[in-house]
Amino acid sequence: MKDGKFSKRFPKSFQDQTTFDNDGFPIYRRRDTGVKARKGGVELDNRWVVPHNLEVLKKFQAHINVEACNQSYLIKYLFKYCNKGAVAARLGVAADTSAAIDNDINSSEGVDEIAEYIKSRYLSWCEAVWRLLGFEIHEKFPAVERLHVHLPGLNIVAVSEEDDLEEVANDLGSSKSTLSEWFVANQKFPAARQYTYYEFPKYYTWNNKEKVWEGHRRGNKIGRLRFIHPGVGDAFYLRMLLMVVKGAFNYADVRTYEGIVYNTFREACQARGLIGDDSEWASLFDEAVQWANAFQLRSIFMTVLVFCDVGNVRALFDAYWKYMADDIKYRMQRNIGNPVYVVPDNVLLSGLLRELSSMFSNNGLSMSSYDLPPPSDLTHDEGSNRLVLEELSYDRTALAAEATAMSLALNSEQRAIYDTWVLDVGEGKVSVHRKEGETEDTWISIPNDIVLLPEGDKILAVIDAVYSDFGSSFASVPYLAQRCIVCPVNTVVDEVNEIMVDRVTGESKEYRSYDQIANSIEMPSDYEMMACIPLKRVCPDHSRWKVNVRAVRFYEKFTNDQPPKLSRFEFIMLDEENVAMEATIPAKWIDEQRPKLIEGRLYTIQYFEML
Repeated sequence: MKDGKFSKRFPKSFQDQTTFDNDGFPIYRRRDTGVKARKGGVELDNRWVVPHNLEVLKKFQAHINVEACNQSYLIKYLFKYCNKGAVAARLGVAADTSAAIDNDINSSEGVDEIAEYIKSRYLSWCEAVWRLLGFEIHEKFPAVERLHVHLPGLNIVAVSEEDDLEEVANDLGSSKSTLSEWFVANQKFPAARQYTYYEFPKYYTWNNKEKVWEGHRRGNKIGRLRFIHPGVGDAFYLRMLLMVVKGAFNYADVRTYEGIVYNTFREACQARGLIGDDSEWASLFDEAVQWANAFQLRSIFMTVLVFCDVGNVRALFDAYWKYMADDIKYRMQRNIGNPVYVVPDNVLLSGLLRELSSMFSNNGLSMSSYDLPPPSDLTHDEGSNRLVLEELSYDRTALAAEATAMSLALNSEQRAIYDTWVLDVGEGKVSVHRKEGETEDTWISIPNDIVLLPEGDKILAVIDAVYSDFGSSFASVPYLAQRCIVCPVNTVVDEVNEIMVDRVTGESKEYRSYDQIANSIEMPSDYEMMACIPLKRVCPDHSRWKVNVRAVRFYEKFTNDQPPKLSRFEFIMLDEENVAMEATIPAKWIDEQRPKLIEGRLYTIQYFEML
């Protein structure tokens, strides 16, 4: 609880199926089973259940929340916790002034707050014991081989204070690196020529002591090319080529494409189509969005614009601005207290441009020097207030165009009502009144000539009013095209359809088709793609029914024979509308059908009898 509210946004809402929101976070299935429990005076149901794993809870006997994610870039959320550093505590050191008071000495120097401020690392007792016992803090999988990227003769050489620089310079091993030896390995192992540089560690082992690539390796290891700033020049383009070139024997092979040896790595990149249309910057951001947070992406964007040659700044910004505004969207959702609120793009864009403008200004630059849209006039409060955000999210141009198109599609009767009634209401020409006990006039009276006032069945009254002369006109395409009944729920749709079908004269014939999307987390193969009916429509007229149901609550009865034999098998069929029906498999079919049923799975069942 925080400020009288649940900080983790409980209770959740009921949900028929598990889905994922736009940010990749799961919205778990929470069925409204009617089962409730009372804890501490609070009534609890499925909306209060925290995602968990029963085996983990039993093993550790602790509160452990288990979540799922399906977005690759969310891995950076995990490593924020590994890299944010240890917990820090602030200590205040106060001088002992008791002696000075006893001696009646008054000091006029004051207190040196800076000298007395100490920021110290804080370890709780459990963390201290964990580290003293040498337990692992975290682990990484798979193993990563850092691959060097350097121009000819510019590889990194590590030396110590005791090393003789002349000996290091004359040592042949000092000129070896993972890149130079990759060229050698391609000459030595013909099978290695099918892999790029970054794929190489998956299949070959780097011997750091001997500085050679050795034969096929065991285990799972991936390669990671060292980051090179785009402003470095040719080394940056070399790195791009090493991501795609296979089997190179030397640097000249890396610069070769379709038999032509290019003078620079940049020219080779252009020939391969890797640059020339800002594709190198798109590749940079495609990689960066996987690991960088929004602030880091904004910093990279500003760096690329300032120090690199970007041909189309606006196109690059339009392609990646939503990634750079990820934290801004989160702050707005948190400020208005709605984690699923969809922030309008214009508001989100305005917040991002303000952040970028501030970053450019802090570095003595101006956004106006680049092809970027100027920040809007939205204030911070307007970008945080939910009501303001919702009102600003309307696309007036699109709404006006939609209203015009819908108005032109009205028939004569609809046009008469629209012109004489709807417009008058919108323009305030219709008189309003108040009900007893109210202080403002907010109610209007609808004329009786544009509404139905049935005394009997309301659905029949609507059908008779919309589809008059249906018996003689149901085969007319223009007649049907000019009429429809909009229903609030699917059950009313089914009822209207049944009534209309019964009114069609002639012999009835059944056509099977699949016209429904399976809204489930089950595999698509669990569904039979043919027309099925809900259980509530099954009646004992005939046995040719077909339903999609979930088989639950199995009941088995065995004989006293040795070994026991299954003599009776019953279960509950539950359809998507939560209508249940008890089912029994006849004894003569138990041995054949029982092995096919798994409790909780979805099945298509047909040709059964209703008793």
